[in-house]
Amino acid sequence: MGARLGGGGSRGAIVDINITPFVDIVLVVLIIFMVTSQVVNAREDLPITLPEAASGEPADEETSLAVVITRDGSIELDGTRTTLTALRARIRSEKEAGHEVTALLSGDREARHGAVVDVLDAVRLEGVTQFAFEIQPLGAP
Repeated sequence: MGARLGGGGSRGAIVDINITPFVDIVLVVLIIFMVTSQVVNAREDLPITLPEAASGEPADEETSLAVVITRDGSIELDGTRTTLTALRARIRSEKEAGHEVTALLSGDREARHGAVVDVLDAVRLEGVTQFAFEIQPLGAP
């Protein structure tokens, strides 16, 4: 069933290689790379231009929420478009699960100030006290 035996008998050498397990492994590895590449590239695909500042500090890499305010005022949470109500619900669910919630707020330099304040207000109303604004360091490409 799996391989033909040489010499016509049942005790001959196996002459064919079964590559089905190899193909299965390659497909699983390919799927893993495809999924992780989407997560890695999600931040680079956002059409925002960060404001520049000379006094920025590196943010903690383990930020639990990445909130982006685009030029047109829409909100994205961890790469998915959302609303203020859904953002607040996500913060509540993270807190109920016992997680320490921090937020990294990224806003396009052309975003309305009101949209940024609305997001900041929603985050603070849910009790998040640790947050940072993402900026482009002055003179960086």
